[in-house]
Amino acid sequence: MWLIRTARSPYWQARWQHPDGKGGVVSQSTGEMGRRAAETKGVELEALHRAEWERERSGGNVTAAQVIEEYWETEASAKKAATDHIFPHLARIALFLGDRRYCDVSIADVARFADEQSKTLSASTVNRAISVWRRLHNVAKRKRLYPVTPIDWSQVRREEPAPQAHYLSAAQIGELLEALPRTAREIVLFAFLTGARRAQVLSLTWDRVNMAEHYAIIWRKHRKAKAAHRIELHPVAVDILRGRLAVSEGNVVFDATNFRRHWADAVRGCRMTGVRFHDLRHSMASHMAKDASLAAVQRQLGHSDIRVTMRYAHVQSEDVMRGLMQLPLIGLDKRAHFSVTNDSEGIAVLDNPSDDKDL
Repeated sequence: MWLIRTARSPYWQARWQHPDGKGGVVSQSTGEMGRRAAETKGVELEALHRAEWERERSGGNVTAAQVIEEYWETEASAKKAATDHIFPHLARIALFLGDRRYCDVSIADVARFADEQSKTLSASTVNRAISVWRRLHNVAKRKRLYPVTPIDWSQVRREEPAPQAHYLSAAQIGELLEALPRTAREIVLFAFLTGARRAQVLSLTWDRVNMAEHYAIIWRKHRKAKAAHRIELHPVAVDILRGRLAVSEGNVVFDATNFRRHWADAVRGCRMTGVRFHDLRHSMASHMAKDASLAAVQRQLGHSDIRVTMRYAHVQSEDVMRGLMQLPLIGLDKRAHFSVTNDSEGIAVLDNPSDDKDL
C-alpha cells in the first residue's frame, strides 16, 4: 500500500494492488490530512477490501434477488424519494428475473424486460426502470466485483415522444403565482424573468450573484460538461433577490422546501394539465422574442446554436405581409408602377393602370 496526494483534494489517497493479480490498482480516500493517520487508515482500507474481495470472489453464483437486495440496502434506500421512485422499478426487475444467476443476465434479458413493460407502461417509465437497472448493474460490477455481463444500455432504451411545450400568457403566469406560497412564488417568478432552468435556479448561490450590475452566473451543460453562463437580471428579479438576501440563511439563494409539491398543487388547482416548470423558460423566450432580437434571446438562454432559438420566432401572416409591403413596388413593365391602397377590410391591394393579363 502506498499514499499519494493530488492538488484536487487535501486528503491522502491510499492505493494498493488489486488482489485479483491482474495488475489493477485500487484507490480510495483515507479522509485524513496527516500522513501518519493516513497510513494507518490506508492499511485498514486495504485489509477491508481484500477481505471483501475474498468473500465475493465466488460471486458468480449470486442470484438476481441477492444483487437487487444488496443494492437496495446499501445504495438506493438512502436516496431521496427512494420508496416512490426506485423501489417500484426494483420490484419489477426482481419479479422479471426471479432467482436466476445474475452473471447470466444479458442484454437480451433487458430488451425482453423492456418489451414486456412497454405493454402497460409509458416509454418514459420503462426508461426510468432501465436506468435503475443500469445503476444496480454498475454497483454489482464495480463495488461488489461480481462477474456481470457487459450491457450496452443505449440499445434497449425506448424512444420517448418529445414533450409538448406550453407557452403561458401573462394572465396564466399570474394565476400560477397566486396559487403558490411566497417561497415557491419567488422561485417561479425568478425563473420566468430570467429563463433559467429549475436546477439552475434552485442551485443558485450568493457568490454568483451581482445585484449591482444586474447579472448572475449559472451553470449550463455544454458538450457534456458544465460551463459558466451569464444571465441578465430583470429589475423585478433583482427585487426578489434583495428580499431573499434579508431572510436567507447560508449561501443558497432560494428556499426549495416542498417546492415540487407546491408546484404540482398549483398546476392542478389552476387546471393547467401538462404544464411543466420548463415551460416557464419557453414562455419567457416567446414573450421576449416579440420585441427583442433572436440573438438577444439566444444569449439569455445560453443556446449554442441559433437554430434552437428559432423555435421562439412565432411569425404570423400579418408579420410576413408587413415585411412584403416594404418591398419596392415595381411592375414587370418598368414604365408601369403599382400603387398601394387599402380596401375596407384593411388588406393591401394593387392598383395597376397597365394590362395585367400576363401576371
